[in-house]
Amino acid sequence: MPAPNTVLINPPNPRGYVSNKDSMGGFGQLYPAGAPPFPPLDMPYLAATLTSEGHSVAVVEAGALRLTEEAALDAVAAAVESGSLCVVRTSLPTIDVDLAFCSRLRSRTPEARVVLYGPVTSPLFWRIQQEPAVDVVVFGEADQQVLDLARGTALASVPGIAWRDGT
Repeated sequence: MPAPNTVLINPPNPRGYVSNKDSMGGFGQLYPAGAPPFPPLDMPYLAATLTSEGHSVAVVEAGALRLTEEAALDAVAAAVESGSLCVVRTSLPTIDVDLAFCSRLRSRTPEARVVLYGPVTSPLFWRIQQEPAVDVVVFGEADQQVLDLARGTALASVPGIAWRDGT
């Protein structure tokens, strides 16, 4: 059974910085506050992949819109239904801030499944495992894996992911 909807999220920038999650081969880079916004380009591609199959998608671009964490959480909570996928983009310099966001997201939307993706998920998997709010981790390009999750494919049948027992 397909998920009711998918919410793609670029979390807020770390305090005092602007995040460019696409630079450095997708591992990311931080710039001082006031720098131009750099929305991750893989998010519109992921949204297009999902909508091309008729899936409902909401995008919360907190970084480029310079949303506060509370405003981003409000936007996500307004879009979430029971069983929704909350797909969060991360990067090397933002991993701790993004994982803290996932924790607050889990508290705010316990009915949703939190999915984390970005080029750093493989090398930082040890760190991601320490955050119990993350239900599913996507390794590599996220399009096919997130599409499979949105289709309701059994987790064990989706290559390129790791998940917590009970998810």
